[in-house]
Parts: sequence; structure tokens; C-alpha cells
Amino acid sequence: TKLESQLFNTEADLVRPHGVLSGRVYLSETKLRFIATGTNEALLEGDWSEAVARDSALTWSLASIRQMHRRRYLMAQTALELYDEEGDALLLNFVDKRKRSRVRSWLKKKCHLEYRDRDRHRPAFQKCLNELQEAWHRRELSNFDYLTRLNELAGRSQNDLNQYPIFPWVLCDYESEQLDLSDPRSFRDLSRPMGAQAETQRQLVAQLYSDFVDEEIPKFHYGSHY
Repeated sequence: TKLESQLFNTEADLVRPHGVLSGRVYLSETKLRFIATGTNEALLEGDWSEAVARDSALTWSLASIRQMHRRRYLMAQTALELYDEEGDALLLNFVDKRKRSRVRSWLKKKCHLEYRDRDRHRPAFQKCLNELQEAWHRRELSNFDYLTRLNELAGRSQNDLNQYPIFPWVLCDYESEQLDLSDPRSFRDLSRPMGAQAETQRQLVAQLYSDFVDEEIPKFHYGSHY
């Protein structure tokens, strides 16, 4: 069957944890479609083959899209992440920021958005954070859901392994058959980062910091948080 009359189409990559599919995004009055134009053969033969085959031709109703977030991809502000009413997400990376802005403008007009990202210096963004925190205080959100939302607002995505959500690591007892949360020894030392919990780790990190010398790069304790 013929595709519904298209108003706009552009090159885009669909970013997933199992890989990146290159293709095109097609926008109409009521639909967003992603059609892959090339698929990595290794992905088709791996454990994710069914997901890759499904991702190769996707159609989302614009009426189902509830959230829209601008995202970075490979350090460039060129991606959009969309969430539908079921909580499923699409992370689409465009050729440049201008193409992303064009798609974003159309979706703002045609989707019934419950949330779209706002510049962080604006009062609306702070209001969103305050409302989220208050909902957590009232126990309307679990710890997991609260931290998930904070990661989303910070620009992190479960679709992109380069900026995957981060959750605090608070426990240190992984051997007891029953975890005693009333025992302080069940928790790690929160005054120190995870990379310096043991004395041997602290000494190594301190030595690396002391030995590092570069005319342009300042001294640092950790080159990555992973």
C-alpha cells in the first residue's frame, strides 16, 4: 500500500542499545515512520535479530506521542527522544540541529504532549523539577521512578549506552542471605566515591592524581565515571 501523503522526510539514525540503524524519517499529518535503508548484517544474525527486524520499519501515531526530549548524540545536539502512551521510546538522531528543529516544530503542533523539554534556565524547567520532587515526597513516585525521571530530565537515555541512566550505588553487603537495612555496615561509605571505597583504591587514585602532569589538562582523579 502507498504511504500516507508525506509532508516531510529526512535522513536519521534510530539509536538502540543493541546498535544504530540508518534510515529515513517520514512525517505526515498523523504518522511518524522510520524506514531503515541499511542494516548491519552482524546485528541481524545476533541475539537482537528480532528487535532489529522490527526496528527496520516502525510506525508511530502522532496522537500516541506523549513526551519529547531534545538529546545529544555523540556530543552533538542533533537527536530527539520520543515517548508514547505505553512508555516505549524512540531515540532518533538527525543530520544536523536544523533538521531536528524542523521535526520538533512539527511534532509540537501535531502531538498531544504531556511533556516537552524546556531550556534549563527557564522557570518552567525549575517548576517541573519542583513538582517532581514534591510528588516523590508525597510517595506518589517510587525511588526508582523518581531517579528515572531525573535521569531523563538530565538528558540521559536507556537507548544510548554513551549516556545511560545512572543510579546511586549505596549498598556494600552483597553476601548476606538477608539484608539488614538498619545496620550501617550494609551501606557503603557515602563520603567517598565508588572508586575509593577500599584503602588500596584510595592510594592508587591518589598516586595517579599526583603523577599526572600535562600543560593543558588539569589533574583529575577519574577519567570516567564508569
